[in-house]
Amino acid sequence: MKKNYTMEDEGFKMEIKDDILFIHYKKGLRFDLDISRKFVAKRLEFLKGKQYPAVVIDEGLLSMDKPARDYFASDEGIGGVTAVAFIQKTLFSKMLIDFFIRGSQPKITARAFDNTNDAITWLKSIRPIESA
Repeated sequence: MKKNYTMEDEGFKMEIKDDILFIHYKKGLRFDLDISRKFVAKRLEFLKGKQYPAVVIDEGLLSMDKPARDYFASDEGIGGVTAVAFIQKTLFSKMLIDFFIRGSQPKITARAFDNTNDAITWLKSIRPIESA
């Protein structure tokens, strides 16, 4: 059985389960460029030099400005992530994900889903998941 790893703070929870990184943005979070950089630094520290496909679940993100979206789409902002599946739970998250995928054009494969199971199936289909 593989180990699960978790990191949590006031804005997010990250966990690695079955060689997939799950990122939960907590309710009320507002991303600007500074907060985005801090988040990526924490993610890289958590991943300890390894790379994973990711499922991003928005639990009630309030905002993400364009500099933050562009940073997350950059080489630095995608550090440690090989592909990303976004779970769209609300109309706002759907709009934000669309802005990110189409407007910021991330340098990794990214796609939106309505549920986690479909997201995981897709991530496993685009690249075999390596053991951590």
